[in-house]
Parts: sequence; C-alpha cells; structure tokens
Amino acid sequence: MNPHQQPVPGTVRSDPGQDRRLVTIALDKGGVLRWHLWLIEALRVRYDVAVLLLALDNAVRLPAACRVAFELERILYRIPSGAAVDTVDAAEIASLPIADIERGHGFDSAIDCTGRLCPGGRRVLTPLFDGMPGEIGLVSALLDNRRIVIAIDDAERPLDSVTATPALADRKVLLHAIDNACSIAVELVIKALERQPIPVTRRLTPPRRDASVAGSLAFVASSLAWKVNRYLSLRLAGREQWSVAWRKTGGVGLIEGRDGDFAVVPDDGRRYFADPFVLRHRGRTAVFMEEFSFATLRGRIAVAMFEDDGALSPPRPALEDDCHLSYPHVFESDGAVWMIPESGDRARVDLYRAVDFPFRWRREATLLEGVAAYDATVMRDGEGWWMFAATRVRRSTGWDVLNAYYAPDIRGPWRPCADNPVVLDARAARSGGGVIAFRGERLRPVQDCSPSYGSAIALWRIDRIDRAGLEQTQVARITSDRFGVHTFNAASGFEVIDGFGRTRGAPSLTVSLRKTPSDPPAVPAPGRRRVEREADGDAGPIPLPQRFGNDA
Repeated sequence: MNPHQQPVPGTVRSDPGQDRRLVTIALDKGGVLRWHLWLIEALRVRYDVAVLLLALDNAVRLPAACRVAFELERILYRIPSGAAVDTVDAAEIASLPIADIERGHGFDSAIDCTGRLCPGGRRVLTPLFDGMPGEIGLVSALLDNRRIVIAIDDAERPLDSVTATPALADRKVLLHAIDNACSIAVELVIKALERQPIPVTRRLTPPRRDASVAGSLAFVASSLAWKVNRYLSLRLAGREQWSVAWRKTGGVGLIEGRDGDFAVVPDDGRRYFADPFVLRHRGRTAVFMEEFSFATLRGRIAVAMFEDDGALSPPRPALEDDCHLSYPHVFESDGAVWMIPESGDRARVDLYRAVDFPFRWRREATLLEGVAAYDATVMRDGEGWWMFAATRVRRSTGWDVLNAYYAPDIRGPWRPCADNPVVLDARAARSGGGVIAFRGERLRPVQDCSPSYGSAIALWRIDRIDRAGLEQTQVARITSDRFGVHTFNAASGFEVIDGFGRTRGAPSLTVSLRKTPSDPPAVPAPGRRRVEREADGDAGPIPLPQRFGNDA
C-alpha cells in the first residue's frame, strides 16, 4: 500500500500491523447476493476490503421467474437457505465495510460485480459468467445445457483473461450448480489478483453507466425469463416430483423380505405429497403427509384415512402454519397423540398435540429453539426420550450431519448429546421415518443421500444411544426400481413410502429391501411379533426376522 494512503472509512483490516493492499468490491446496491459475501470474506484473508454499493440506473437482475424456480428447488430437494444467489438482507449489508464514493478514495484494485465500472486506467477485474457480468449468463448457460466458462476480465490485461470451467455436481438443480460455479468464481478472482504486482494507488470516481452492457444484459434477461418459465412448466408438469405410496402388508412386510408394489396416492397436478407417516388410533388408521402447493410454494400437513373397505380417502388439510411444514412425525404416548412436523425454516422444533384426531392440533411446546433442525424423530426407552435431528454446518446440505438430544419428558427440557454431531455421513444421518423396535433391537430408517438426495432408505441398527452419543450399524437398504425413496413407515398392517422421479400418473412404485452383507446369517423368526414405533402405542403387527444376515 502507498505509505501516504489514508485508511478508507469502513475499511476492514484483518491485520493492522501489516502493510496490506486495498481492494474495493463494487456491488449492485439492490442486488447483493450471498456469493458476494463469500468473495468479501475470501478477500479479507489477503487484503483490506472496502465495499462500494452502486445505485445502478436500469439495473438488470435475475428475473422473478428465477426466484420462483429457486424456491421450488429448495422445497423439492430440501436445499437450506444460504445459497449463492440468495439475496442478503439489509442488516448484513449494513455490517459491510462501505466505501464513500462521493469523497473518493485510493485503492489498489477493484472487483466489479456489476459490469458498470469504467476502468479509466485503473486496475478493475470483472467476473464474467458465459461472457457476461452477473449471474444472468450463468443461469442462461445452465438452462441451455452449455458448458459453463468463468472468466476474470482484467482491465490491465484485456487479452489475457483468467478462465475456469467448474465441475457441477448436478446441473439439473440450478441452486446446486450455481453454488458450484460461484464457489469457483471466488477462487478465480483471488488467482487473478495475484497474477501481477498491484499498480500504484489511484482514485475512484463515480462509474460511467455503460449502456451497451446494460442493453446486452437486458436482452439476455428477457430470453432467460422465457427459459426459466419453460423450466418451471416442466417441473410443474410432473417430470420429477415426490409421491406417496402405500400397501397392505397382509401380515408380511418389507423388513421380512416381501418386496412388491405400493399404490401411488394421486395428486391433481397442483401439489405433491411426501413424507408419509401412518398411525392407528381408536380404530381409525390415518396417513399423515406433507402436501406441497405449487401455488404457495409452501408445505402443510395433510391426512388421508383408510376406509372400511381398505381404500385410502383423498388427503385433507390437518395442520398449517405461516412457514413451510413437512415430515409429520406422528406418534402416541401417555394416552395422547403427538406430532413433530419439520419447521426448519423457522429454526425451531415444535410439538403438537391432537385435540380432535386427526384434523385438529394444538401447539403444546417448543422442544428446540434457535436450531434449524430437519426431520426431527424421537424415541423413548427406559432412560427417557431421545431425538435425532439433521442439522447443517456452515454451507453443508443438511443431509449429512446428525445431532442427538435427550430429555426426561417429551416436552423437555431437551439437551444436546456431548458428542454432537453424532454422525457426519450422507449415508447415515438424516432420518427417513420413525424408529422401529423388534426383539430388543431398534432400527433407524435413514435417508441415504450419498448418491443424491432421497435416493434410498438405509436401515441402521442402534447399537448404543446415551448422553455421550450414538453408535449404529447398517443392516439393510430399501430401494425402488425406477424412483428414489426417502421415507418408510409402517403400522397396523400398512406400509407407506414416498418416491421421487417421474411419478405422476404411475399407478404404483415397486420397492425392495436388500440386507447389508455384514451381520451373521439370519436366524428364522420362531413366530410373528409386534413391531412398534418407539413412542407409538398402536403400531400393528409386522413379522420380522430375528436378525438380518448375508444373502444366501
């Protein structure tokens, strides 16, 4: 840094004792995104940083249809908040080290995320996605199924841009692909800054509005809106979605080894159903499930009843709130029926009690506060109550981190186990149904997210659960022939699952169970025994082998 340069108001210096270069990052004041904060944090490791917020004339941003698509993906694939293209709220923006353009200030380099700064002899680096500043070019290339190229345009090296082609974990899911690309863009900016000595300090003046750039962006944005609407129409037409399916066990269920077809619960094309739980109470058998509306982009809890003739009634609303609800973990204990729906967006876990089963519920207690917990599942033993809840660590997905909690009573107080997180494994973390108990053993249905979200259900035997932590062993895996499976529950002679894929219009889903080749050979069960969901007072008979073993 020039020894005569004065500190810029609001500049963050990570180490005031060192002579550090000053980098200014220019952002659209009305479009600060999460990945911009990733870039700021990465820059702070090496440089002093000042943020220039520009009120742009005719700013071209991602069309509204993109936001609708992102929200749909967030629900379909259980993607947590904090994605690269999530907008940043005013409080976070206010905490940034804001530069004062009116006063002007010296800088060593500028990162222009708007495409509107006029270099004027200064060193300005502009991240480009598919040749365009901002995220419009990136999303357009994804929807066109074109290779993504990221370039850093350097005003002082106009013929020698730094480029990268990012790997995309799943380009069919826009949020995931954009996260991948923007993460690489951050690293590419750092690489470009390090390519040559930073030039002498210059003064920053208000940017010139570049009409040609704005016009090009506007043209691509209008085309992008059409592409996103087509993308949405394909999604909403049922190309891929969740569906609930069920069957009568006839006394022989999946865990005993009876593969077969599950009847799909039909939908009307304006919603989908997922996360089924089944419970029999006072002579009535109910299937609770998430009902996600494409109109509101929000889930609520619905319930369908098995009629006397064995048919399943159309689902009806049972529980709705001002946030997205899913995974209606329902169980019976101490003469009452309880439900713990997922409300991770609210960052708390609530307990509801049935006041008129199955359609009227009252919030009884908040079990966890300030915790974004997903698919919370409880069980009870002689020591008290245990809860398994998927959580996130920084930018993790929420599919591979499991925390465990304990309490003397279902209402709490709930305490975290000492070894949290007790699982860091996409194959063994997030619950996919209520805990199954048989012959002194307990099985956790778990979502195997190692290939992708909702690909299969793995059954994990709980070998130890105490206040110190959890030990478990995989004993089997439940899969479908053509669809992903991510929930399995059973009670009172019925089994329920959900499947992901092109399920709309499919009359049934074929599901099978395969044992994990690790335990001793199976010992034939001497007779049928009751299988109970932990904390479920009426989970009907399902015959089970004494132990899972190697396939013969």
